[in-house]
Amino acid sequence: VMCTVPRIWQSLYKGIMQKIKSGGKLHRLLFFKGCDVARRYKRAKRIAENTMPLFDRDQFSSQEIEDARRTVRRLSFAYHIFDKLVFQKIRATLGGKIKFAISGGGALPEDIDIFLDSVGVLVLEGYGLTETSPVIAGRRQHNPIIYTVGEPVPQTWVKVVDKENTELEVPHGQPGIILAKGDLIMKGYFKNEKKTAEVLQDGWFNTGDLGKKTYNGRYLKIIGRIKDTIVLRGGENVEPQSLEDKLGESPYINTVIVVGQDKPRLGALIVPDFEALTEFARAKNIAYRDKYDLIKKKEVLSLFQQEQKRLLSKDNGFQPFETIMGIDLLADDFSQERDEVTESLKLKRFIIHEKYAKEIDRICEK
Repeated sequence: VMCTVPRIWQSLYKGIMQKIKSGGKLHRLLFFKGCDVARRYKRAKRIAENTMPLFDRDQFSSQEIEDARRTVRRLSFAYHIFDKLVFQKIRATLGGKIKFAISGGGALPEDIDIFLDSVGVLVLEGYGLTETSPVIAGRRQHNPIIYTVGEPVPQTWVKVVDKENTELEVPHGQPGIILAKGDLIMKGYFKNEKKTAEVLQDGWFNTGDLGKKTYNGRYLKIIGRIKDTIVLRGGENVEPQSLEDKLGESPYINTVIVVGQDKPRLGALIVPDFEALTEFARAKNIAYRDKYDLIKKKEVLSLFQQEQKRLLSKDNGFQPFETIMGIDLLADDFSQERDEVTESLKLKRFIIHEKYAKEIDRICEK
């Protein structure tokens, strides 16, 4: 058993991808083919076993379930072959005997969730805060519902309410603010009645997090933080976490923070994955002195614009106003030493916004 945070899983994933891409052609073919088979097999298996979370309806149709069962039968042999040839080696990098891993301290990006599930690493994502002692919900080992943080722990109740009216509970499947109630909720902040009153009402604790329940109301999905919501000058509300998670799927992006509060358009501060970017520069015969020079090259800036256009597309469920119109590439990653990252490796948005105010103005105001 191991416990860690999403950034560690992201680093593991990127490390595996870099190693695969630098390997032989046969190894790359086996890996990517295996991942494709595993994704389809695991998804079909969840549909057939009714463990795939749904947010827009109560259940899959009988036809969808029958199709899923056929897919499971068709891909079962191939999946188990790839598991022995490919995925066992990946699990061996984690020690080879891991029963399950616990992920917390932030939402696990969907692409990482899918990858770990595909290669047979059981991740139990949990959710909670210091004020909740500290767990509200978690996936169960016997019933790990992907894309969610599972069910509330015993003697704990969770509801999702309207952003503007916290007395109004939203329908299951719709996003809102997460409230929690139960014995694990704190009694209040020490000698701070005003702050306590702001977050505790009738025993319900306002987590400040955005989420939604599955259509059946059993499982909880975390979307982001209400304080992180970006309101553009035109009044559009943007949840940066979903954009950052999607952009993080790019092999060229190591860290990204989406910005644009009170601006006419969104921008992004991006720390490239310099190992992948160096390979790109070599393939394109781009001459450069060092990484500071490399990120200024027009071909490199064009690459990142193409990546955001590819990932934040309408086909992937994003709106036109969620397009990243301005990009600033940073040569050095955000760090704890500069007070830009928490101990659990979460970005300190407010501090980063202050430090990079000039860059944000430049990329969001053009």
